[in-house]
Amino acid sequence: MNASAHDPRVVAATERVRHEHRLAPLVAPILRENYRRNLAAAAAATGLSSLRGALAGQPAILVAAGPSLDEAAPALRGLEARAPILCVDTALRRLAQEGVEPELVLTIDPHRASVRHVEGLAFTAPLGFLPSAFPEVLARHRGPRLVAFARGDRLGEALDACSGKGLVGVAGTVAYFALEVALRLGCEPVILVGLDLALRGVQHHCTGAVAYAPPRARLWVPGQAGGEVETTAALDRFRHALELRIAELPGRTFVNTSPSGARIAGTRSCTLAEALARWCAPAPRGVRLAALLDDAPVPPEPPPEWQRAWAEVLGEPWRR
Repeated sequence: MNASAHDPRVVAATERVRHEHRLAPLVAPILRENYRRNLAAAAAATGLSSLRGALAGQPAILVAAGPSLDEAAPALRGLEARAPILCVDTALRRLAQEGVEPELVLTIDPHRASVRHVEGLAFTAPLGFLPSAFPEVLARHRGPRLVAFARGDRLGEALDACSGKGLVGVAGTVAYFALEVALRLGCEPVILVGLDLALRGVQHHCTGAVAYAPPRARLWVPGQAGGEVETTAALDRFRHALELRIAELPGRTFVNTSPSGARIAGTRSCTLAEALARWCAPAPRGVRLAALLDDAPVPPEPPPEWQRAWAEVLGEPWRR
């Protein structure tokens, strides 16, 4: 038997595909409705492919909502002038508590619960999204937007073919989408903050994050600081998906600053203070992402070629 068949990352990736296949019939109606409501906004947004390499040479601070973000968030104050901060929507509230303005907020969750991440916040930072994200999140946002389509999604691939907006891999977690965006922007290195992919006692997310409680069934995996840490099957699937993506990019640098999280193969272990001192120059940086994004009004209808792609792929005429 091929040795790769025993690689836990490959095994986990296979299980992830099976898991998503089992879920597909349940979530397909939700995704289609979200797509329908977001299609005009996606047409108006800047495509990720047009920004390839736009932040080349700049480090990216990829902020996830693991428990360790509680301690890390204060260190991000004032960092906006030194490095772009890419923040998953689940972590936005914690950053807002520290007065940190991210360069880009990422959202992909198709469910209504995702609105809770942005409720009561001044939600004006640039937003990166997949068209399958819950529409009310976009409706609450005021500012420029960045869009991409999911590779493997027939409708997304058809819309990319007629628009060139850009395709990305997906793995069920917004952190994976954030990583894909950082890679397309050309950021080097990618510094991971709060990407624990593990539990800390009963805490599964940082303070202020609104997220589903983890299942009672737990497992133990290698920890970033040695020993083992407790996690869930879902978080472990995400970890292995990230490891497989990182393994495809041997020339890129990924820095894991979570002291209490799971070990992510292919990343360097480093404290956040060390990472900021080494890779984030004290001098103000140049290009800001917001200046590169269109802030065009959303048209009442998507372009005719998008409507045709909808009809051809889904077998039904476009309707708003």
